[in-house]
Amino acid sequence: MKKAQVSLEFIITLSIVLILLVVMGVVIHQKNAEITAINIDVQGKRVTDSIADNINEIYTVGDGYSTTFSLPENLYGDTGYMVAFYRDEPRVSVETDNGFSWSRPLATHEICCGASLCNCTENSTECFFRANKNTTDIKARNRNGVVIVGENPLVTFNLTLVPGWNGISLPIEPENNSVEAIFGNISNMTEVLYYKSWEMAAFGNPSAYISARTLELDKEYHVNFTGNQNTTITITGRRICEPCCINRVMLHHGVNAVGWTSFETRNITDALFSIEGSYTKVDRVIPGSTGLMETYAPPTIEFDKLDHGRGYQIHVNATEPVLWEYNPC
Repeated sequence: MKKAQVSLEFIITLSIVLILLVVMGVVIHQKNAEITAINIDVQGKRVTDSIADNINEIYTVGDGYSTTFSLPENLYGDTGYMVAFYRDEPRVSVETDNGFSWSRPLATHEICCGASLCNCTENSTECFFRANKNTTDIKARNRNGVVIVGENPLVTFNLTLVPGWNGISLPIEPENNSVEAIFGNISNMTEVLYYKSWEMAAFGNPSAYISARTLELDKEYHVNFTGNQNTTITITGRRICEPCCINRVMLHHGVNAVGWTSFETRNITDALFSIEGSYTKVDRVIPGSTGLMETYAPPTIEFDKLDHGRGYQIHVNATEPVLWEYNPC
């Protein structure tokens, strides 16, 4: 009888101990969960603030400004996260895999992503920042009022010049965009020119030109190559192709000497869809000629596509400036 009573008391005592251990475990788990949530919240706010502060600074300073900022690979406790830039109400949102989110207003909704970091949706640019180390260094910059987050990989572009005049443009941003760096190895190069302004664009008129020191995107350049045979130069740079990004070029009444900032060959009607009805014709220099042009002006169609590496002259008949928009991807 006593043995049975001792066994029962032992079982009851053991059960109480186990219950206490379970309760303590639950309490400890809840406390750890609370601490984890607090730490995730603190770090999430810091990440959101860092992104917003850097984006706003880049946009406010203006075209050409860039900076690099670091973000953690994950938040506290290996919590994964995504960054989304919203367009309808300019803001950045940091969202975790387990339901946390933070948001900060931005000075602009003109934000694009480089490389393969992004996914484009109807109202947002979603960015996925991941790295093999503890932090991810993100380079961001302002290009014509658009904030580019992240970088595309370096690529090469082969530009072929024929003896005589060549109308060219760049489909990539060179690592070094100086004329000397791009054409310095060519001994038979005499001139690299561009128009002073759209108002003075007239091929062959010396007073309309300026000697180029650098080559910029979206511009046509006239290169005089005096060699005896074609030569090809290789240019290294980054493609101007980001998900959700639209290239924008302001055109004015008259002749606009522009570049085609894309690796894609596209029909003129498709490429110029955004300014349909606002232009009368498109010209381009016949390589090797002296002032000779070929024209797209239906029913005269001597060429009908925009190709990378070539320069073009769009004749705008609209009295007010028009915005030419296209996706270079």
